[in-house]
Amino acid sequence: MTRSTKSYLISVADGVDVVEPANGKDWTLGELQGLVGGMIEVIYRLPAAKPGMIAVVNEEGLLRGLPFNPVASEMASRSLTGPVVLIPEHTLK
Repeated sequence: MTRSTKSYLISVADGVDVVEPANGKDWTLGELQGLVGGMIEVIYRLPAAKPGMIAVVNEEGLLRGLPFNPVASEMASRSLTGPVVLIPEHTLK
């Protein structure tokens, strides 16, 4: 059985878009940095998300004054800023 690589980009202005890694299998650091606009931080505890999903955020989102992301914040039960990528944990290498 093939595990899903379906991931979601949650942006503040544009809502939710489905995204997939370029190789169709796992995300590269460069791809994730490009989606969140900088260095990444991984959040493993997402109470309101499907089990096995993790969030990738901009590590400096608060310092850079990125806008509050209400959809992603609700999933994580904590304040998140800027674009957030929800990915299956098995796709993070």
